[in-house]
Amino acid sequence: MFAALEFVTQSPRSLGELGSNYFIPLAVILITSLSARFLISNAERTASQSARAAHLLQFTAEIAHITSQSLGLAPLLSQVTLQIRERFGYYHVQVFLVDEAGEYAGLVASTGEVGQQLLMRKHRLAVGSNSVIGQTTQRGEPVIARDSDPKNVRFRNELLPATRAELALPILDGDQTIGVLDVQSKDNDAFDQNEIQSLQTLANVLAAEIRNIRLYEKQVATARDNERLYQQTQSDLDEIQRLNRELTGSAWHDYLRDMGGVTGVTLDQKQQTGDLSWSEELLAAAQGNVIENITSDHSKVAVPLMLHGSLIGAVEIEADHEIPQSKIQAMREALEYLAVSLENARLYEASQIENVQKQRLTEIVTRYETVGSVEELLR
Repeated sequence: MFAALEFVTQSPRSLGELGSNYFIPLAVILITSLSARFLISNAERTASQSARAAHLLQFTAEIAHITSQSLGLAPLLSQVTLQIRERFGYYHVQVFLVDEAGEYAGLVASTGEVGQQLLMRKHRLAVGSNSVIGQTTQRGEPVIARDSDPKNVRFRNELLPATRAELALPILDGDQTIGVLDVQSKDNDAFDQNEIQSLQTLANVLAAEIRNIRLYEKQVATARDNERLYQQTQSDLDEIQRLNRELTGSAWHDYLRDMGGVTGVTLDQKQQTGDLSWSEELLAAAQGNVIENITSDHSKVAVPLMLHGSLIGAVEIEADHEIPQSKIQAMREALEYLAVSLENARLYEASQIENVQKQRLTEIVTRYETVGSVEELLR
């Protein structure tokens, strides 16, 4: 603009034959035309940039809707990068996430066939490396690189030869940089301040969505682990109960066999009788069935005697009147205590027998220790 003005003001000296009266109006028209063109172009550029920034902000508001439709972090980031490139005409868009060790930023979403190749390579850049990604992860602020910038920190990617400007924006969770939104353009003058601010707002919203998805995935993983632990615990408990039933049943079987003939006790009017016969109802209860034959003038109730889920006996009550359900329920609750008491008594008897056996063994060992010859030992 100023060069044109200088040329115009100096031209009359070289074109004196045209006369100042003719040239000055022409110069004014030319200057006015150039000025108007410059202002219109600048206004159009400003309007275009403002519209672009507005569209970016509108798209930022739509991310929540995209999130609600996605199945996880990878689908969300793929959708967002694709939408940014298609809506705003960028050359390439991608997202990096910093690993748990904070050493590398790994590529997790990238547009186009080139993006698929980079993802297949498991492309990553070191935090703090001399690249826009490395510098952004280290500084926690936007970094822009242009071909015209002599201090360009961008690593040229042979798969993206048309890139002339690259903008990396931090994805922040609090004061921690958890990733980078990387946008590349074929225009060396891309990314004015308004556009950078709009893209940073988008990156901030993306950070919140990443945090929410990670929290949800962590909760799902925890719930899955808890369910697996519960299933394992339940399986272990079932196995313990099964072993308890087997041990209890086996122990009582051996006990009754060793006691020989002691199969129960019969009480009549609180007096013990010698009748140890089993009625049909009692035999049925010994098979695990509950028998309730109740009328107004006669009742017979037989209930299995259970210990740790193992059947160890049966109890039968007979009366010449109707037994109410409340008493039957009380009887069944009392039988639980009876089973435990019988088990304690059996264990006590078993311990007494074991103590006697140990005592006898000790006596034998002591006697043999005093033997001086084989003949004495054989005696």
